[in-house]
Amino acid sequence: MRLEGANIAGGIDLADAEIKAQVSIETSRIDGDATLDDSRWKRPLSLRGSTVTGSFSAERIHADSAMMLNNALFEGDVDLTGAIVGDDLAMWRSSFDQKVSLRNGKVGGDL
Repeated sequence: MRLEGANIAGGIDLADAEIKAQVSIETSRIDGDATLDDSRWKRPLSLRGSTVTGSFSAERIHADSAMMLNNALFEGDVDLTGAIVGDDLAMWRSSFDQKVSLRNGKVGGDL
């Protein structure tokens, strides 16, 4: 799934979901929280260049591939507590207005 330049009102809730396709939400705006707690990802997730106005919660996410959160703006907390990322967790050139947590997380590639 690929969204580019989208304005998503009300946030995203993919908690406990199993996602098999690659998901790209790029240069978009998520007005609200992005909740990915306990979700499982087989392919990469990208939020390149996007803005999340609420919190980004991915506690205990299990991503077999990369998570690309680079060039993004996170206005709320970013919580990756207990996250397992099988490849890179890219966050370069991103801005974080609140706290970022990767407590007890594991990244198989570069951080």
